[in-house]
This record gives sequence, C-alpha cells and structure tokens, in this order.
Amino acid sequence: SAFYAFNAFLIDQSRAASTPHFIPFFSALTIFSAMQIIQKKSKLIIWPVVIGASLGTLFQLHYLSGFFLPLIVFLMVFKKEFKILILTIASFLILISPQIIFELRHNFFVTNLFIRQLKYGNTISDIHNFINRLTGSFQVVGSIFKINVVSLLVFLLILFIFLKKFKNLKKLKFIWFFLLITAILNLILLMLYGGSIETHYFSPTYVSLIILMASILVFVYENSKNYFLKALIVFLTLQIFLTNIFNL
Repeated sequence: SAFYAFNAFLIDQSRAASTPHFIPFFSALTIFSAMQIIQKKSKLIIWPVVIGASLGTLFQLHYLSGFFLPLIVFLMVFKKEFKILILTIASFLILISPQIIFELRHNFFVTNLFIRQLKYGNTISDIHNFINRLTGSFQVVGSIFKINVVSLLVFLLILFIFLKKFKNLKKLKFIWFFLLITAILNLILLMLYGGSIETHYFSPTYVSLIILMASILVFVYENSKNYFLKALIVFLTLQIFLTNIFNL
C-alpha cells in the first residue's frame, strides 16, 4: 500500500477527475473478490456480485479493461465454480444493462462505431510495430512507477535468487501468476492498439503490478536468511520511495 500511496504519478493523476482514474479501485476490487473465491474458498454470494459489478463498471470506464471479463470467466471454469460464474455474469449484465438498452434503442450506435474504427481506422497496430510498441510500453510503465534500469536489474536479480531458493510456493505462485496475467493481457491489447500509448491505458493493472512487486519483495525479505538479498531489497525499496518523493 505504501508503494501505491507514495507513487508520484498516481498522486499527480488524482488531482484531476477523469474516468480512467477510477479504474484502479474497481480492478483492485475485482482481484480481491476473485481471491476470496479462489484462494479462501468463500461461498458468500457477495463476492461474485462484487466481481460482476466491478467488471461492468470497468467495461464502461474504458474498453481496455475488458480483458478482465474473459480472464475471470476462464478462472471460474478452470476451478469449476459454475454457480459463481453465473452470478458474476448476471451481475455484470445488470451493471451494463443501461448501455445495452442504449445500443438497442439507437441501432447499436457505439458497436457500429467501434466496428468502423476496426475496419477503416488505424485502431489495429501493424505487426511490424509490435516490438516498438512493446519497448514503448515498458518505458511508459517505468515512468509511471519510477523504475529505472538499475531498479529493474536489481529486482530481476532478487527474483532469480528467490525462484531458485523457494520452490514450494503453490498458493502464492497462483496469486502472482494471476496478477502477472492481468498485466500481460493489458500489454497485449496495447500492442494491438494502433494509436499512441497513453499512461492511463495501464490503469487496469496499476494495482496488479504494485501488489506483485511489493508482495514478492516482502515475502523474500521475511523468509530469506541471505543478508545480501535483504540488503538488495532494502536498496530497491529506498530507491523507489526516494525517486517518487523527489518527483512529488
């Protein structure tokens, strides 16, 4: 939470009201509710309702957040939580029902506009630009979280030592894998998108990336007896905090 609270970019972004600024809250709500069902095996009806409502809100805030829906559906099918899946989809449809009604009453105005953009606009990126867009995406993410090359190399070194030493982490690895998949799906959509890459296009995965990085650092620090590894984590944490504080 401290990584998120002291992030200079997110603090600066919160000074203006805009629909993408609400996306991190609902993406966090989606992730938290999904983990209550998958990891804690909760049978409370509130969680699928919250997931569906959050997904519906995300979809209306920005279409790039739409990747959460197939991911949650796949997760529920994989875990054979079909009753929860039905409740989730029902909640999602209720939330977007005003948009569905609008589409029906106006001859699918938004849908047709979207299809025309795909057909005649520059919405889809050329395959030759994928590498450039991938590099550009990493640069944008680095600017958001104030992560430079040194920070990235230190984190990768910590991750390498961590994965080599701690192997029996099935439960935690599932959560980390889920968070990583959200970031990868967001990145794939951005690579397909033909327009310029804006910082708020990553808002669906602000929370995922911060939780992923912070939870790995905390877990390794608490479970490692390697003082060199702990020193690396302290160095990386201080570097991220100080960089963000000086950019406020």
